[in-house]
Amino acid sequence: MNGNNRSQAQLARSAHQLCSFWDSDFVRSAYLTLLGREADLEGERQFTVQLRSGDAKTRILLALHSSEEARGNPIKLPGLQRRLVIARLLSLPFVARLANLWTGEYSNSGRARARRRLENDVARLRRDGEVTATSVARLTERVDRLIARTNAFELARKVNSVKSESVLTVEQILDLAE
Repeated sequence: MNGNNRSQAQLARSAHQLCSFWDSDFVRSAYLTLLGREADLEGERQFTVQLRSGDAKTRILLALHSSEEARGNPIKLPGLQRRLVIARLLSLPFVARLANLWTGEYSNSGRARARRRLENDVARLRRDGEVTATSVARLTERVDRLIARTNAFELARKVNSVKSESVLTVEQILDLAE
């Protein structure tokens, strides 16, 4: 959700691939895959908050797939229908109570929600760490270029400060550089 950590949304080729994304990357890819467009800021924020609170990805897929917008954009995504049928069944109170005994992908038990929260947090921290490492590498390259420019400028200044009309030798230039 932070503009600095926004990554490019990826169009998924299967429900399994889509569900392999985490946090806001999952939300952005779900919008692109199911609705054929980039996620709006409010929708991305809302669904990312749901993921971070431990909601199942299938609930978010069901919400997007059931939207008015998705009805006009039929999508054939391998594995999606099975996930959506299970999510719909779990919206029935009796089935949901049975599912709470199970701690798998679709369960909404406290344990399953806590596990999903932790998995999502770890994936988000991993992504943020990669973004930070990339930023540090870019900054290091810029600092190295600035140091090289500064050294070249200082050398040129020292050479220009020599008041002699004679041509400097390579040894004299190296002495000035030190």
